[in-house]
Amino acid sequence: MNKQETTNNSISQNQLDILKLEYIRICDYINILEGSADKVFSIFFGANGAALIYGLVKDVEEVFYITPLVIIWVLSYYLYTLDKVLTLGGYKEHLENAINKLVHKNILIWESILVKKNIKNKFIYIINRIVHIFLGLIILSLSGYKIFIINKIHFISFIVMILFILLIFIISYIKILKSCYDKALDLSNKSYKKIK
Repeated sequence: MNKQETTNNSISQNQLDILKLEYIRICDYINILEGSADKVFSIFFGANGAALIYGLVKDVEEVFYITPLVIIWVLSYYLYTLDKVLTLGGYKEHLENAINKLVHKNILIWESILVKKNIKNKFIYIINRIVHIFLGLIILSLSGYKIFIINKIHFISFIVMILFILLIFIISYIKILKSCYDKALDLSNKSYKKIK
């Protein structure tokens, strides 16, 4: 082995070590984001449900104005987390591809498999989101009904606000699902080519 081959092997090994560390960091970060989103959903939907029951039993009107706002906050946190996870997923696939090129084997293929299977087709994921949406709709319906009984003018503004926010949520959700992952993968690949 000549000096040039030794230097190239050393550089390749250093690149591989750095890419592996970055890959592990990104995997950990994705796990943290997904775990925190699950905790936020569970805690805030549980607390919101308890507050709603308390408001119904004790006839505390303010609860019915606050619970929809909490749901809106949880939905916005969900969009933020989804955006981050999909963006990091695109970057993670780029790292997998770069590592695979350096070792000349397909040893890391999780993100490419995940994208082919598509997040939307996961049964458990869909059921989980349906349950969250169902609980959110129950809370919004009970709050809306109670606000209607309390003050009909507030009810109309409540319905308009909820419909507007749901429309923004749906548009954002579709936009995030369609673009974040691919844009991150594309940008990572282009940046990597510039470095080489």
